[in-house]
Amino acid sequence: MGTESNLLVDNGYRWIKHIPRGSWYLSGEIKLFNDNCLDTLLELNKKKLDLNPPQKFVRAMAQLTKEQVPWAKVMPPRDHRAFVRKLINEASEAYDNISKDYYVNTWVPQSTVLRNLNPAKIDHTRYLEAVALAGTHAQSVTSFEPDQNGMSQCIDYDRFGTVTGRLTVKSGPSILTLKRDYRDMIVSSEPNGKIIYIDFAALEARILLYEAGISCNKVDLYSYISQELFNGVASRDSIKSAVISELYGVGKHTLGDQLGIEGKELDDFVNKIKFFFKTGDLKKRIKEQFIKTGYVLNRYGRQVVPSAPLDHILLNSYAQSTGVDVSLLGFSSIVDSLKQFPKVKPLYVLHDAIILDVPEENIDDVVSIKKITIPGYVQSFFLKSSFLVIHII
Repeated sequence: MGTESNLLVDNGYRWIKHIPRGSWYLSGEIKLFNDNCLDTLLELNKKKLDLNPPQKFVRAMAQLTKEQVPWAKVMPPRDHRAFVRKLINEASEAYDNISKDYYVNTWVPQSTVLRNLNPAKIDHTRYLEAVALAGTHAQSVTSFEPDQNGMSQCIDYDRFGTVTGRLTVKSGPSILTLKRDYRDMIVSSEPNGKIIYIDFAALEARILLYEAGISCNKVDLYSYISQELFNGVASRDSIKSAVISELYGVGKHTLGDQLGIEGKELDDFVNKIKFFFKTGDLKKRIKEQFIKTGYVLNRYGRQVVPSAPLDHILLNSYAQSTGVDVSLLGFSSIVDSLKQFPKVKPLYVLHDAIILDVPEENIDDVVSIKKITIPGYVQSFFLKSSFLVIHII
């Protein structure tokens, strides 16, 4: 607003220098690690507030400067007061009328993992070799360029970069697009330490199963389904292909070509999978929500506007968005629990995996994390641990 003080709205309004604890902030910018960011709350609820003064003033000042304009000093006082009153009314109405449940109960707790990420140690020799070999992938590799202490930048994620909430990299190392072959430039900062991945086992498929009210106490979900439905005769790969087909809309005949079956045998196989997961019921519920509101609500209440109202896109939007929330809640819980081991450093979130720098004395503590219970589900989610294998280039 171009003033030297902050405007506090609380049963009236007043100008203040020091902001009281617990206040909600509205500044026009997403504040990732502020737990009372009104800008984030508005974005999550697909609400837009125009924080600009009337266009006649914007156009006039645009001809004079490209810098941020101190509107309180350049607008006529009467117009500035009207501008402030408009902001107060619109912001207050938005705050009073939108749900804060998802933001408070899911978004904020997830921030634990993201605000505790650390720069990674980079092996300079491997880094240079990777740059030389990367070709078209060189930009992803060079984003890990180590500083004089051998450390990369700390990563900064965008939580609004995709429709479903999947993270994208705003700045720092491009871990999401870095080829697996080049990840071995990331090394432990501790003597004899290891870089360890912890990832969810069959996360989105497990979410679909749990939505059907079914539990699975096995790490290998697809082998479990094979045993339950086909007495172990069907291969886990064929089960996985059928589930992915249901999630991503791969045609039945394409699936049949992949599995080498057709006709009644293919129909029976696909129908057994669909019936087991009860995807028809879930699709119906999601579609009714979309028709009523124009968006899909995931398990935790996040609004998702899919690219098209097709059944498989609605289903995938629900599963993927819910998977984002499950993984971030899970990783935040893990990071909290690992604070008892101060040398264990979380480095990156890679979709449904977290990458940790683990000293030798804590390797067993980390790999012993096999499952986790996530708020919103009574069933447990299973985790797999793996070590980053160093390749000699």
